[in-house]
Amino acid sequence: MNIFEKDFQRLFEKRLGRFWNRSLRVFQNYGKEFSWDVTNLFYSAVEQGKVQEVLVALEGYWQNCLRYKKHGDVPELFGNTTKEVLRRISREILGVESAWVESLSA
Repeated sequence: MNIFEKDFQRLFEKRLGRFWNRSLRVFQNYGKEFSWDVTNLFYSAVEQGKVQEVLVALEGYWQNCLRYKKHGDVPELFGNTTKEVLRRISREILGVESAWVESLSA
């Protein structure tokens, strides 16, 4: 399932406050393939007051992805590795154990 940017904005722009611009950039960077997963992470992060921790983890992984790409190329996420990172963020930072997290294994 894909989440569109306008829906992400409707859900989170007011709730993310000072973190909105960074969060939107992260959502855009991870793209439609991971839009559902990123949205779920932010939903849980907002509920738990852990937006900054999730942002730091997602931004850090993105920077690592960029290191492997040539300057000027569109970054490409590394499917299984990205799923592992999202699962780790969900479990270790947010303490979320759910069907959504388990679906990242597929």
